[in-house]
Amino acid sequence: MDFIFWIPIIISIITLFWNLWQQRSIESLKSKNEKATLIHKIQFEKEFDIYKDLWSSLIDLKRITESLRPELDHVDINQSDAERKRERLEKLDEIFIKFLNSFEKNKPFYSEKVYLELSEIIKIVKTEAFEFQKKRENIDYWDEAKSNIKKITLLLDKTSDIIRNRIGLIS
Repeated sequence: MDFIFWIPIIISIITLFWNLWQQRSIESLKSKNEKATLIHKIQFEKEFDIYKDLWSSLIDLKRITESLRPELDHVDINQSDAERKRERLEKLDEIFIKFLNSFEKNKPFYSEKVYLELSEIIKIVKTEAFEFQKKRENIDYWDEAKSNIKKITLLLDKTSDIIRNRIGLIS
């Protein structure tokens, strides 16, 4: 008879310890989850800020690259071709360096796919700057400019899609 009395008490004590152990496990998992969520949030915010900065610089870079050889150009008649080229290349250089700094310094913090697309844009911008410096005797001078800008625009669209997908995955 004594034995029957202790069975519910032992079961209650075992259940109490079991519940206590389960509660601690839940708290531990909750703590790990909160830590992972915080880290994920910080990473998302950092990557998002990088994309905003890169995109802004990229649009500036596209605009200045387009202005090297515009279809309709307004020129100062008091300015020589050499001065005009030098001025435009200096503006390009300023914006290009700003973009490159953001591009390279943030490389580990954003998607490799974005990095690869931006690398292609850099190559085309360099090509456009080089072709701009050549003499205009080349028959394809203006066609090359159109082609380079078209390539940059297509790569910008592709980069935009990759960034949108990336942000969608992160969020």
